[in-house]
Amino acid sequence: MKKITTLLVAVIATLNSFSQNNLEVIDTGNITRERWRDSVLRMDKAQIPTGFLLEYSMFGLESNKYDGVGSDDDTIKTDGRIFELHSTLYHSKVNSNATIDVTDTVFSKAFFVNRNSNIIPLTFLYKKYNRIRSTALSEGLFTIAADSVGILDVPNRLASPYDMYEIFAFAPFKTKITSFNAIPFTLPNELFYMQGITYVEIDFNDGTGFRELYKGNTVNIYYATEGLKYLTARIYTANGVRTAKCVIDYKRPIGYTEPDYSWNIEVEPVYTGDNQYLNGGGGQTMIQTMDEPVITCSSGSFIDQLLCALKPNALIRVENGCDRVFDKPIIIVEGFDPTGDLDNNEMRRRFRQFGFI
Repeated sequence: MKKITTLLVAVIATLNSFSQNNLEVIDTGNITRERWRDSVLRMDKAQIPTGFLLEYSMFGLESNKYDGVGSDDDTIKTDGRIFELHSTLYHSKVNSNATIDVTDTVFSKAFFVNRNSNIIPLTFLYKKYNRIRSTALSEGLFTIAADSVGILDVPNRLASPYDMYEIFAFAPFKTKITSFNAIPFTLPNELFYMQGITYVEIDFNDGTGFRELYKGNTVNIYYATEGLKYLTARIYTANGVRTAKCVIDYKRPIGYTEPDYSWNIEVEPVYTGDNQYLNGGGGQTMIQTMDEPVITCSSGSFIDQLLCALKPNALIRVENGCDRVFDKPIIIVEGFDPTGDLDNNEMRRRFRQFGFI
């Protein structure tokens, strides 16, 4: 018992000491990466032309898979991949020649565009970056430090030890989309990370072909069938055309039920002269239902015409679906609620929030 009491006193004393010295929690992974960079990459980073050095990020990237050249580029299949590529570039920044937002900020911008407008934003990324040439040491463009760890610049070298690359990629904020109606996509200014590019051409795989989209544009895309839809974007640069691909998985809502309605169409009275029009009479109103022939009623007040139409040989009715919610696009006209049972709030409540009216 004495030993246990002594141990508890020691632990409490240790914790007390830690709290008094304000312990700091440190990400050891970042320390390892930063120490490695400081130990190995000792060149003057101000000399890196683009301001991005891929090796500095410590992330792997197959440059030929996202360069927009040829047909061998990877297709982005998840909504998070575009942010991973952006993060790689962000952590590659070594000097002020590079301009790029924090990746968390980019995600936040895309999130709020989607949440506030219910429109799916497209994020585009087109940047030039540098990599250390694989033959830089053998060509004498770098030298090894005296400790045999780091690499240093060679004074007055005749060539750059850095090769230039490009990255071109895009993706929607959501790659799994469920919608019955057309899908709205937008190209926000704040998610257009393509210096020197003013517009893009996108084929949404809906059978229409390529569309031109400028910053700030929105387009509605309707798919006749469900399934995987491969989107292709292309831009025109000084070095040629660049192409990128991504894919979305489109589905229609599972719970859609065909409503049971009878619809009636009422046309304006037919006048045969100015006198009939100015005196408010003399015309004819035609009311037609889905199931019955055209019924011609004498002109007069609206109530008179309505009573005429309600004779046994005509049918006027409005039916709700089984869930008491309007499921079909409708046009509200005078006489839609002849009994006056529905006020504006009740009509609004019965409409689906995101339905098409």
